[in-house]
Amino acid sequence: MTLVIDYGAGNMRSVLNALDELGETPAVSDDPAVVAKAERIILPGVGAMKPAMARLRARGLDRALTEAVRGRDVPILGICLGMQMMCSVGYEGGEPVAGLGWIEGDVVMLEGAPPQRRVPHFGWSEVQWKAGCPLSNKLRSTSAFYFCHSYHAVAKNPEDVAATMEFGAPHTAALWNGSAIAVQFHPERSGKSGLQLLENFLDWDGVSRIAA
Repeated sequence: MTLVIDYGAGNMRSVLNALDELGETPAVSDDPAVVAKAERIILPGVGAMKPAMARLRARGLDRALTEAVRGRDVPILGICLGMQMMCSVGYEGGEPVAGLGWIEGDVVMLEGAPPQRRVPHFGWSEVQWKAGCPLSNKLRSTSAFYFCHSYHAVAKNPEDVAATMEFGAPHTAALWNGSAIAVQFHPERSGKSGLQLLENFLDWDGVSRIAA
């Protein structure tokens, strides 16, 4: 059973429409008991990390998701804010907010962009995939996806970075550690490439590792 987490901060309709186009009918829930039965999970999200993490904690979803992902190696795909919440800490709003802590790293404002690159980063950007990432199957090593964000993840371990994009300098586009895999962009708004990526996740059965 594929589960989409509904915690009040997700880009739910677009995600569900994309899954429907792939013939997938997921469960949609914020119930930790449903998380315990899921075979794979999608954690979407738009907005700021502080209120989103507060919603997860208020529902007990932080503990349920950690047990699923780290306790049982259930594959999970984080999208945009969903990726940022997988990290150690975020700094949106000027104060540190603890994330789920599955991937060591900080979520900070985009920086290093030349004047013509304005924040927020809206629109299509080329994504450079590392070899071996299961999300990149049947995609070109460089493929375009739709972004909408002002903050980005800086991973402590470079091996956790599965893809990058250029925004004045290389920035993280995808992270992968164990059964937790995530993208900063929106595959549900990225046309055929996005649908292929979602199909790749649905076909993925768990943990492997990026090539060095």
